[in-house]
Amino acid sequence: MKLINSFLLGGLLLLSTQTTKSEEIFVTDADIKNHTKWTADNVYMLAGFVYVEKGEALTIEAGTVIKGMPGQGDGASALIVAQGGKIYANGTRNNPIIFTALSDDLTDSADLGPSDKGLWGGLIILGKARLNSPSAVEQNGFIVDNIEGIPVTDIRGEFGGDDDNDNSGVIRYVSIRHGGSVIGADNEINGLTLGGVGRGTTVEYVEVFANKDDGIEFFGGTVNTSNMVSAFCGDDAFDWDQGYRGNNKYWFVIQDESGDNALELDGDVDDFTKTPLTQGSVQFSTFIGANSNRCIRARENTGLHFYNNIITDYKDGIKVDSNAEGRLLDGGIEFKNSIFSNVATLSNDVAEWIFQDAELNLAVSDGSVVSVSRTQSSSLDPRSLSDNGYGAFEPNKPLWTDGWSFLYNGGFTVKESTNVEVVDYTPTIQQGWSIVGVPYNKNYTVSELFGNTPITVYYWDGSSFSINGFDADFEEWDEPNQQLKAGAGAWILND
Repeated sequence: MKLINSFLLGGLLLLSTQTTKSEEIFVTDADIKNHTKWTADNVYMLAGFVYVEKGEALTIEAGTVIKGMPGQGDGASALIVAQGGKIYANGTRNNPIIFTALSDDLTDSADLGPSDKGLWGGLIILGKARLNSPSAVEQNGFIVDNIEGIPVTDIRGEFGGDDDNDNSGVIRYVSIRHGGSVIGADNEINGLTLGGVGRGTTVEYVEVFANKDDGIEFFGGTVNTSNMVSAFCGDDAFDWDQGYRGNNKYWFVIQDESGDNALELDGDVDDFTKTPLTQGSVQFSTFIGANSNRCIRARENTGLHFYNNIITDYKDGIKVDSNAEGRLLDGGIEFKNSIFSNVATLSNDVAEWIFQDAELNLAVSDGSVVSVSRTQSSSLDPRSLSDNGYGAFEPNKPLWTDGWSFLYNGGFTVKESTNVEVVDYTPTIQQGWSIVGVPYNKNYTVSELFGNTPITVYYWDGSSFSINGFDADFEEWDEPNQQLKAGAGAWILND
């Protein structure tokens, strides 16, 4: 159901694809057909909402630039991958795919900065994985909702279903900048929206820079992510709700005073009891506030496993609302092995006891643990100043943001050798498995990382593998005193 729209741009009426000069191609909704490929020798200009519909696929070549036209409400621009559509945005470390505003001069790194927000829409991916609410829209035994910002009469805005392994494609080495167009009262487009996206989708090495609303939001689904950046976004850095159940590692957040929560985590939008319960994990991540923000707000029966992270420069650390307190008490919300540095108020009353539980290993410090800068002076160094094994970056190694992110190319992070390729092995995991990492500063025993809960631990040596077929080099360790090697990976199955 392609909609042919017209847009008046500078006095020129565009009815379909029009090239104003050899490297610029204006794209409307009518221009995505069957399997479309965008190449790096062109700049693609999004005019309005452009959909990749069911049965269609869009391949975006590494190094391609996509620019969104300015506009608000119905005139906003965005790329939307509908249910059954596929996107293959497979950038590289040296040739990332860039989504940005029409006004962004990519030859001038000082052209647009952290305060330039809401200049176009964003990237929206809609899949068929399960949601837990709203139950009022249940169809044929599963819930299908409509993503915010798209009229409910347009079925291309639907997300959710019964396929947790749904595959919407690949988003890798992608930088999304200066988005967040206003589409309604108190309603802006997120930098990256993932609605009901399944774990068959690959999302890694993605940056959202200076978005007016949330950086990245998960509406239900099961997609796993790694190496994600949310920088200088105007609302929350990351947000999840409606039964999201993904595993995430190596997230990096830096906020300015316009930001709200680093993590805003909701359970369901009905009565906070709906299943599947929201149960996301965040591990080996670094969160830098502006001394005026909150790091984590957990509410509405959400779940969270929060391990091996660094939290610094926040007014408030953790707020667990009373409608999520039960999850904190039953282990559905769990904080372990993390550092809270320069946080004025560690938690609200509901969660204050976790800082007195020595087994959780939550360290509190008044000093700096990373080198913070928000200027384009190549001074931001998010690696820990001590080799504590926590956070998104390893000490004495290049940042995994080097080469491809605007934090690097815009001159925010420290400049170092970028000739080291960061290799990240992510397994294909079945429902019921949890993936964890081992801190890289020392060996840990099984019981030190996982406590006394009966579990089976599978440890891998860094080779490629697939847990579904068990065609990997791994060892099964279930003895509490067995040691996992520093920096290794493991996945566990709760007995």
